[in-house]
Amino acid sequence: MRKRWIIACSLFAALGVGAIWGKHALRPRDNATVVAGPVAPLTAAINERIAKDAVALNTAAVIVGTGDSELLAWGDADEPLDIRSIRKSVLNLVLGRLVKEGRLELDASLEDLGIDDRDFALDAVERSASVRDLMEARSGVYHLAARETRSAAMYRPERGAHAPGEFWYYNNWDFNALETIAAQAAGDADYCDTFARYAAPVLEIAAPDTRCEVQLDDVSIHAAHAITMSARELADLARVFMQEAQSPDLLPEGWVAWSTEAVSDFHFIDDSRFNYGRLFWVIDPYAGVGELSYMMRGAGSIYVWVMPSENLFVVHQVRTSPLYLRNRLGLTPDDNDAWTFGGRIASALLRGRYEAEPLY
Repeated sequence: MRKRWIIACSLFAALGVGAIWGKHALRPRDNATVVAGPVAPLTAAINERIAKDAVALNTAAVIVGTGDSELLAWGDADEPLDIRSIRKSVLNLVLGRLVKEGRLELDASLEDLGIDDRDFALDAVERSASVRDLMEARSGVYHLAARETRSAAMYRPERGAHAPGEFWYYNNWDFNALETIAAQAAGDADYCDTFARYAAPVLEIAAPDTRCEVQLDDVSIHAAHAITMSARELADLARVFMQEAQSPDLLPEGWVAWSTEAVSDFHFIDDSRFNYGRLFWVIDPYAGVGELSYMMRGAGSIYVWVMPSENLFVVHQVRTSPLYLRNRLGLTPDDNDAWTFGGRIASALLRGRYEAEPLY
C-alpha cells in the first residue's frame, strides 16, 4: 500500500498537481488597468472570483488584453506549454504569409501539389481537394492522422463518403497535410523550419527550434507538429490577427475576415454557438459581444478568444501533457466550464456583470 502511495505522489508531482494550489494571485502588470475602452472596470470582488475560478479549473494562466495593452494576467503567463490544436491557427498565419508572397495558391489541388499518403493512395476525387478545402476541414480525405483525438477518430466518415468541399469534419489529416504543404511551399525540409521562419519572428518567440516537435504516430507520412507557447505569446498571436484585420502588412488584404467567417455549422451538438471557419472557430454573439467573434482552440480547454468588435481578447492556457492521463485524473477543465469562464470575464468587462451562459 505504501509503495502505491509513493508512486501516486510521484505521478502527481510529475503532472504538476501541486502547482495549482495556493501559488497564484491575480496580478495585473504595473502599467495595466482593468479597463478596455468603453467598458466597466473590474472590482476587487470580480478579480477575486476570477482567481478563484481559475484555480478551480486547474488553469495554468489567463491573459486579458486589447490590441495594444494587457489588462490583467494571472498564473504562469510566461511558461511555454503545448498549445495543442491552436497550432492550426498558427498555421493560418504561416499560410497567409505564403499566399501573400505568391508561394501558394488557395485553389491549388493535392494533385497539383503532389500530395499523397502511404498505405492509402489518394484517388482522383481525393486528389482534387484544394488548399482552401483543407483549411475548411472539407477535403473529403478520410485517413488515419497523427495526433488525432479519440472523438475525431470516432466521427471520421467512411472513405469516399463525401466529395471535397461537400462535408465538414474536423480532420487532422487535412491540418497535417497543410503543414506539409506549407513546408513544401516555403522550400523547407520540415514544417518546424517553416514555423521558425514564418511565425516565430512575428510572435517574438526565442529559440523556435525548441518549440516545435514532429509527431508522426506511424499512421501517415504527414506529421503533426506540436508547438509550445506561453500565454503571453498566445496574446501576441491574438494581437497579430487583430492588427492584420485592420491594417494588413504580413497577410493578404481581407485574409483575417475571410479566415474567421463562419463556413460550417458545428453540427454534432444542438444549440451550439460554434461554427467553423478556416482554421478558426467562429462564435455567434455571446456574453455581451454583439457581433461574431472567433476562437483558437486546443484540447484540454486551451483557447484564445478574440472579440474584434470590442477590441478585446481572452487567453486561457492549461497544462495538458500527457493529455489522456490528465483528462482521466480530472486535471483538465470541462470545455464548457472553461469557455463560460472566459464569457464571464468578457461580460464583467463589457457589462460589469460576472456571468455568462454556456456556449452550448
